[in-house]
Amino acid sequence: MISKCGITEYLDTEETVKKEQGIIGQEIQMCDDNPMRRLYQELLKLLYVKDNTRINICGTIESIAQITPVHLYTCYHTFYRLSNMALVICGDVTCEGVVAVADKLLPQEEISTIERYFEAEPKTVACKRSNTSMAVSRQLFAIGVKDNRPITGGKEDAKHSLILRMVSDFLF
Repeated sequence: MISKCGITEYLDTEETVKKEQGIIGQEIQMCDDNPMRRLYQELLKLLYVKDNTRINICGTIESIAQITPVHLYTCYHTFYRLSNMALVICGDVTCEGVVAVADKLLPQEEISTIERYFEAEPKTVACKRSNTSMAVSRQLFAIGVKDNRPITGGKEDAKHSLILRMVSDFLF
């Protein structure tokens, strides 16, 4: 383990990656065995055709098997950068004091941009219905609405959200 200014980097080997793959695999199986989580994940698969929201954030047993130490370092050095983070401070401090400590302790880095690619998501759903069998004490169901309106963050969004909640409460 190497420490640079309080930021810890692990020297991953094939052995440690394999160990983590086993742990993550167990987590994935635990999520698959949880009826509510499974219901939610299945709903996302029905709603989205191309958007990565449809993919479980843990990945799959097959996808994590492809991880190598090179992948981990690439992701770490791409995303775990100061320019990609936020600092939250609470307490009896001043902005100037926080900036002085941060400037002293945190390494200076070149600000870089990360290219992100998102495929256009169709307005239609991937599939309208799905059934999954699991051992549960009572049947579960979920209904999803794929709302294609652009989000503005204004009063119209709040009004629209409230209307959808009212319709949901009325129906269920």
